[in-house]
Amino acid sequence: MNGFDRHPLVRVDTQWPNGITLDLIKSHLYWLDSKLHMLSSVDLNGPDLRIVLKSLEFLAHPLALTIFEDRVYWIDRENEAVYGANKFTGSELATLANNCNDAQDIIVYHELVQPSGKNWCEEDMESGGCEYLCLPTPQINDHSPKYTCSCPNGYNLEENSQDCQRINVITAVSEVSVPPEGTSAAWAILLLLLLVTAAVGGYLIWQNWQHKNMKSMNFDNPVYLKTTEEDLPIDIGRHSASIVQTYPAI
Repeated sequence: MNGFDRHPLVRVDTQWPNGITLDLIKSHLYWLDSKLHMLSSVDLNGPDLRIVLKSLEFLAHPLALTIFEDRVYWIDRENEAVYGANKFTGSELATLANNCNDAQDIIVYHELVQPSGKNWCEEDMESGGCEYLCLPTPQINDHSPKYTCSCPNGYNLEENSQDCQRINVITAVSEVSVPPEGTSAAWAILLLLLLVTAAVGGYLIWQNWQHKNMKSMNFDNPVYLKTTEEDLPIDIGRHSASIVQTYPAI
């Protein structure tokens, strides 16, 4: 179908819907909810919401379901089984098969499940005269079209509602230069050398400043006086006579 006239059918009592199927004869939609462990139904217009069955035992982790006549059938992954029940009341529960390892889907093949219909896209001309896609439309009223034409992405439907025209899109691409892999490594090494040089230079400047601001004071030693022949001449002969040596008595 063409997806026209979309509207939600159910907004409540749904958390983890897993399987969905149509009952074309009764015009109802059935689905399973693995989190709520429920089998529910609603008519195709939205009202008449019903909880057909709620069971943790038979709906532990349901995956798929199908309808045939007055029965609904589903598979349960956790129990690895196929179950059946009355589609109106949920009664008459029956286990149809066990040990269904990794079963993913269940389908009933019968002409009543999918009645034959008319393909309006092939009624008068191939693909309804559409250049690309011919999609059936829902028959909401007597004036609803039988089909509509659709175009792929990048095309618009023309006024004749059959042909498609390409959409011209002008894209501006800015050129971005990407430096080679070695350039980033060279810049990293250069930056490291600059940082080391700045650190060494700062240390030397600090050392120089410390040396210039250091104050020192010199004091003469009163005990020690430097004497040389130039500064203080000594008369050995004059002083030799006054030298007296004494020795202790024996």
